[in-house]
Amino acid sequence: MRIHFLTLEDTVLAGLCRRAAFATVAEIDLVKCGRETSYGTLGCQSVVLNSHRRANVPENLLGDGSNKMKNDLQNRLLSVTAENTVRASHRSSSKFVAAAITIALPIVAHAQLDATASVTGQYESNSNVYDLQFGYPVPGTMEYRRSDSDYAYGAIVQLKYLWSLQEFYATASGDELHYDHFTELNHGDYKFNGGWNWKIGTVLDGNFDVLRSSIMVPFTDITQEQLAFLTEQKESAKIGLKVAADWRLEGTGYTRVVDESLVTAPNLQLQENSGTLAVKYLGNAGVTAGLTGGFVNGDYSGAGATGNPSYRQTTAGLLANYEASGHSTFLGEAGYTRRTSATGIDNVSGPTGELDYTNQVTAKTSIKLGLNRILNSYLFTTGSEIDTNASVTVNWQATYKIGVLASYVWTYRELPGQGNAPVGSERLDHMQYTSLKLDYEVLRWLAIKPYVNILTRNSNFISGAFNSTIYGIFVTLEWQK
Repeated sequence: MRIHFLTLEDTVLAGLCRRAAFATVAEIDLVKCGRETSYGTLGCQSVVLNSHRRANVPENLLGDGSNKMKNDLQNRLLSVTAENTVRASHRSSSKFVAAAITIALPIVAHAQLDATASVTGQYESNSNVYDLQFGYPVPGTMEYRRSDSDYAYGAIVQLKYLWSLQEFYATASGDELHYDHFTELNHGDYKFNGGWNWKIGTVLDGNFDVLRSSIMVPFTDITQEQLAFLTEQKESAKIGLKVAADWRLEGTGYTRVVDESLVTAPNLQLQENSGTLAVKYLGNAGVTAGLTGGFVNGDYSGAGATGNPSYRQTTAGLLANYEASGHSTFLGEAGYTRRTSATGIDNVSGPTGELDYTNQVTAKTSIKLGLNRILNSYLFTTGSEIDTNASVTVNWQATYKIGVLASYVWTYRELPGQGNAPVGSERLDHMQYTSLKLDYEVLRWLAIKPYVNILTRNSNFISGAFNSTIYGIFVTLEWQK
């Protein structure tokens, strides 16, 4: 899988790997952040509750910020039209009719189609393709070689259609990857994502999103020689209701099916459904505060010797956002998460939350600090894990053509009952990820993006420690309409 580099507006989560998480906050997760792809770093992405080991619940924006002025004007025109219509007839019911017309009266449609098509090419060198501890061979073989280089090519098509207050979008991408030495790892990945950001007046809005993807599972997450693929089908929805001038209700939900093909469990599958409700107070001076609560239900099948545990998870917490005059932002969420399993395998609980601080230091430079604690689900063992992450990202737009993104992430991971020294003990991992990326926009249609990623992991799991250095170059040719 290949994805475009994260843009210079993206933050530390560039290169953070995807898992199927069950936190109620946007989180960072580090696994095998190395390969840059046309959808993001291979198995790595900054999302809210993302896929591989994490429940992918993307927070799509409700509407387009560039259309805010147009939408506000349309809404004001609607209000005036409704008021004049009512005054000319039934004055006694003016408020009711005006409100109804504001919501239901068709707005003069302003349709706009934006299309982007890209072809990508990439060369990469990886010092440790299988993420092996020094002195250990590739699992199931006597192969001790760890390094290899590869090339990849792919294509991406993005569509966005704006009609009045409505926005429809779709993205389709795919790529092919070929190794020089480990040719058995040659493969292709694909991803499709489409949805609808909808609005009804100024009171009601929401989103409906569909995702279908198939990607290679990073070797950081599995111990086997053969390729494993993770295929996900997911539908999600979000609805927001402005109750009063200062209050808003938001509900989100998703259902998804994830298949992971392992040597020991070729039909491993996880089915999940989730729902979350938040009550927010939209205060003055850029302050938002509120309460949030949600649940996740999961069922495994085809897990083989590990059993097929089902689980239920609940989370409750407080949230707060603060924007200081466009110069800095603060996002915080603190809560408690509890997961229970009928078999007792996935029983785990504890405090969870997130703190993010972003500061636009100068016109060209911004910095972001992040800290979170999240409860995840690990497909490979059908178990649970608790991750604590700390991160820092510096984004420097040197010129209008050149941007630099530097990031560092530290992760402490606890995996209860999944150790091997002795078997059944708690596994503890300490990981560090450092990344440096350059974005050079040579022309409007041509971008060259060299990068270096360094990942280290120390662990009390026998054969679980490793280090890798990845460097490469990613080239994009893009056409826009």
